[in-house]
Amino acid sequence: MARVVFEISQSNWFGKDYKSFDTSFINIGRSYHNDLILFDSHVSGRHLLITQDQDGWIVEDLDSENGLYINNNPAKVKKAKIRSGDKLTIGRTHLRILSPDHPIPKTKLIVQTNKFLKGLSKPVNVCSAAIGMLLLYAFETLYHSPKDLLIQKLLLSSVGFLFIAVIWAGIWAFVGTVIKHKARFFFQLSISCFFMFCLIPFVNFSAYLGYYANSQAVEGFSYIVLLGGSLFWLLSSNLLIATNISRKARLIVSLFIPLSLVSIMALSYSSFKDDFNTYPFSNSSLKPPIVKLLPTKSIDSFIKISSEIFTFNKNDLKQQ
Repeated sequence: MARVVFEISQSNWFGKDYKSFDTSFINIGRSYHNDLILFDSHVSGRHLLITQDQDGWIVEDLDSENGLYINNNPAKVKKAKIRSGDKLTIGRTHLRILSPDHPIPKTKLIVQTNKFLKGLSKPVNVCSAAIGMLLLYAFETLYHSPKDLLIQKLLLSSVGFLFIAVIWAGIWAFVGTVIKHKARFFFQLSISCFFMFCLIPFVNFSAYLGYYANSQAVEGFSYIVLLGGSLFWLLSSNLLIATNISRKARLIVSLFIPLSLVSIMALSYSSFKDDFNTYPFSNSSLKPPIVKLLPTKSIDSFIKISSEIFTFNKNDLKQQ
């Protein structure tokens, strides 16, 4: 009898268990005289018998109450030949029969990173990203402030902006500690700072694009695309560093969250846009021009053009 391994998983608990046998007959069930005892109330006392012949294994249902299913096929099976990798379902327990030479998936690396993220996590780059984010935020605040700001207030607001990035990095560092047993806090902090560094130019770009296009739709669409794309990259990078989930699952989660946020924002806007508000909110603001796409006119030429608009004939006025 060649050695055979059973992979055991149940619907009501997480994880898998493995049992190996070297006998020609394997009795499976819930009673204690079986070779493989399953603690599943939906499994019969004597449920299955597995035997080996020259071609492989043969599984037989021993008139159990809930029957035998193979490879998720909805039809019950009384007796059948099985091979390595086949899944047997009895009750709420799944058994996968494996031979010792059954191929196993490729080993996953504990730390999955790419060159860009690895370079971004270096101490000098972490400090550069944090300082660059603070300087950009301070410049943005001063550039659009209608009045002079005290250096203390500017410093306090900038540190608060950095504090948000630190909290976000700390949350993902905790997740990495639980799942991978590695916090990699500075790795997460560099990603958070880089995201917030790009956030300010993206918001301004959307505002200017909407202004020059004279369309709120263009501004809103560009804002959603840029912000959603940045958030997708941020979440995907956080998950890559802190978890071991597959690339497909990581992309699905990173895409689902931005889409959910956009949907909630759109639903909120459509729900409250018709409500009366004594202090209505405007999503547009005047910004200093940074790029002049059209030639400007002098003040004298502007006055001349404006005066021509209001020119009228005195005789026409008397007739009225």
